[in-house]
Amino acid sequence: MVRERADLPTRVDDAAMVCIALDHPDQFSGESIRRFLAAFAGARIVCVRSPWCASLLRSRGDWPAAVIVDWPGLARRIQQEVETLRGERAPLPLTAGLEEIASADHSTRMPRTGSGGSARVVSADRAFRDVLTAQLQEAGYSVTNSGTDLCVVDGDPVEAVLPVVTELDASWPAEAPMVLLTADPATVAGLVPTRAVVASKFVPVGEWLKRLVFVVAIATAVLESGCREPGRPTETAVPAPQAGWKEQIEAVRTGNKRAISMSAPISDSDWKELQSGCEGLEVLELDAGVPQGADLSLLTGLPKLRRLKFGGDLTDSQATAVGRLPGVSELIVWSDSLTDAGAGALCRLPLVQLRLRAPLVTDAAMSGIGGLKQLRFLHLIDVPITDAALPALARLEALESLYLDRGKCTDEGLSALLKQRPDIHFHRDQTHLRDDPGRHEH
Repeated sequence: MVRERADLPTRVDDAAMVCIALDHPDQFSGESIRRFLAAFAGARIVCVRSPWCASLLRSRGDWPAAVIVDWPGLARRIQQEVETLRGERAPLPLTAGLEEIASADHSTRMPRTGSGGSARVVSADRAFRDVLTAQLQEAGYSVTNSGTDLCVVDGDPVEAVLPVVTELDASWPAEAPMVLLTADPATVAGLVPTRAVVASKFVPVGEWLKRLVFVVAIATAVLESGCREPGRPTETAVPAPQAGWKEQIEAVRTGNKRAISMSAPISDSDWKELQSGCEGLEVLELDAGVPQGADLSLLTGLPKLRRLKFGGDLTDSQATAVGRLPGVSELIVWSDSLTDAGAGALCRLPLVQLRLRAPLVTDAAMSGIGGLKQLRFLHLIDVPITDAALPALARLEALESLYLDRGKCTDEGLSALLKQRPDIHFHRDQTHLRDDPGRHEH
């Protein structure tokens, strides 16, 4: 039997497994979490974290690492827990460390390729490189700096690795697969032009390696048949299956889903389907953005909408329509055309979380963002703000996490901000400042 709740249960019941969807790091108090873990000590617990919780284990310690899983690995983790409940798998204890967790996730899932091929691992992170090397060796590869059958590249941080990927794209044999591993595949796939498979670091090596072995066999057959277009690299990416737009719309209309997430572009007629029967929709994520010229005012007919993600190119007029949605508290926008006017319109929302990539937005828009009384998580990417904008951000009383990537603030300005607000967990280009009072190793 499956039961759904909006909060942590406070009374013990007969649940064999409890799954928690974690939208933000402080969704539940530490005391509530401890009471819950004590009450359900005999149940299998899975806590799936949203992208906003990516730093959860670094900055928060209430949830045991053993129960945390990211969305891409949820189906696999639930299957593992079902096997545990059936007595087919040893249980992972709540006290398990990161190495024990990684071993449980990866060690028994490796496909043996049988090829005896050689692989190359490219990463500046020694620990990550060592773990990946061991996993590839377990899968049957010999790993050397001169490997020629498989190349695996650490894609984080993307700015540092871009020249490496560009060089490999030109020099790596077309018939040999290349994999780019990153914490944010959707973003990196849009930023890095490469023929490599872009895969999540949160997915065990065995998951993408199984697909890769199949794709290599197909690519080899194509090359041997001479059917490939001259000069065109073999396409090796195998995207994870995703339900189509119409299937997701129908699932919302029947009440089976409350979220729609699309990587592929949608048409104007697809967009207009939201006008009918989708009143229960809570989450809308469109990696490719809305259709050009789409009327976003139809979103006012979705009263439960709380989270929006728009890739593509949101315009100022569309942002004005979004700003009229009273329930949206989580917003992700990537736009090359959004200006200060559009950003100001978005600041009419009761935002708790904002992730914004907008190269045309300036310091002037920060006064609006500084007025968001409930904002707790702010991530600005390619927004060229200077030190002049920092006083507005310092006024965000509820702010807990601030990430600035590729901005124009100085070390001096940021240090002054952190002295004023030492409670903020801060990253500049994915790292701490040297004098950050909250600095710690990741």
